[in-house]
Order: sequence, then C-alpha cells, then structure tokens
Amino acid sequence: MFSTSHDILLLTISVCVAAITIFLCWGMFYIVAGIRNLFKVTNDVKNILKKTEETIDVIKQKVHESTTYLVLLGEVLKKIMDVAHNFGERRREAKEEREAEEDDCEDCEPSEKKKSRKAKVEVE
Repeated sequence: MFSTSHDILLLTISVCVAAITIFLCWGMFYIVAGIRNLFKVTNDVKNILKKTEETIDVIKQKVHESTTYLVLLGEVLKKIMDVAHNFGERRREAKEEREAEEDDCEDCEPSEKKKSRKAKVEVE
C-alpha cells in the first residue's frame, strides 16, 4: 500500500488538508450563525425603536388633544365659578338688604317683619 515515505507524506498532507477544511467550514458556520443572530438582534432593536417612536407619537397626540380639552374645561370652570360668584353675591346682597330692612323695622310688630321678609323673597 505504501511503497515509499513519499506516499506516507502525501497521505499525511491530505489528511491535514481535510482536517483544516473541516475546521474552517465549522468555523465559518459559527461565524455566519453569529452574523445571522446579530442581524436578527439588529432587526429586533429596529422594531422596538419603531414601536417606541409610534408610542411616543401617540402620547404626543393625546397630550396635544388633552390640552385642547383642558383649555375648554378651564373655560367651563371659569364660567361655573363666575355663576357661583354671582349667586353668592346676590345672596349676600339679599341678606344685607333683609338685615337692613329688619333694622329699619325695629318699631314694627313681629307680623310685619314676617310680611316684609316674604315680600322680599317673592321679589327675588
């Protein structure tokens, strides 16, 4: 089978070349798999960033819309406070007028005081 040392050398070289080829293919497989995983991770990060950007845009839009509603709500609250203030002022004025009327009517009989109070309530 092996007649000379040269045949043994060629066999050894061919086995070494085959082993190196196998190890290079195995290494290239892991390099390609790593690059593929890196590509997947990069795509996942891109998708996460895209979803985050969309979420931020939605939040911005909601905040913008809510500020519009807040301005409207502020105006409504302002009107309510004006109405409440006017109502309180009218009640205060009516009370002061009743007290002034009662002070003016100290000489009156108690039945006249009640009548003047009722007349005042009916006027309001």
